[in-house]
Amino acid sequence: MNALSTKAPIIVLEGIDGVGKTAQTKMLLERLDARGITSCGTGPYVATEFCKEVKKLNVGPYTLQPDAQAALLIAGQCDCGRAMAAAPDVTHVMDRGWLSSLVYQGLAPGDSGSTRLLITGMLHYYVKYRVPDVVVLLELSPAAAYARLTAGPSSRLAERFKARGLPWLQQLQAGYEDVRYARWHPPPRGDSELLALQSVLLGKKLIVIDASGPADAVHAEVMRQLEKEHVIHESAQPG
Repeated sequence: MNALSTKAPIIVLEGIDGVGKTAQTKMLLERLDARGITSCGTGPYVATEFCKEVKKLNVGPYTLQPDAQAALLIAGQCDCGRAMAAAPDVTHVMDRGWLSSLVYQGLAPGDSGSTRLLITGMLHYYVKYRVPDVVVLLELSPAAAYARLTAGPSSRLAERFKARGLPWLQQLQAGYEDVRYARWHPPPRGDSELLALQSVLLGKKLIVIDASGPADAVHAEVMRQLEKEHVIHESAQPG
């Protein structure tokens, strides 16, 4: 069903806000470049010009209903999938994937309508595009993530999380755990749907990494696990 599965890998970094996804994405791309591996940072908000417009609509000064946000994210994810399919020999490193979309727009807010809409989008994606080769789930306690997000000088990001508070990060963490342990609400419609959804959300392989340490140490563990699973080959060298 996913005919391009033998091509360069798709790696997705996931986790709640504050775990360091963006920093780890950047460090991984730099390491791949140093090894001479053609790679590209991507995601549902940055892959294409359309994806960037989706971000403006979803995080801009608009009041969108949850189902409208979900529909935009489906469009952005599918356009991201189209862009990756057009470059099958490039190692794609995604800062967030379908798992974030489902957790943030569906499971954490408890919106069953948006959850079902996102599930429909994921099933379409499963048939048409490649599922991730590996999903790296960076784990950090909500309390530690909140401390990171609100520490230091006041910023727009810090103020946003202070307003939402620790309970929001706890809801996100619960959403990630629900998917990881297949605690679906509402449940998928049959085993085949569950298999398709878990493949899109958790990839062919799920790697869970403790993100509580320094960024360099977390990156070293990310690399060790990717090499161990043969997603990235240790012997790859520049040119």
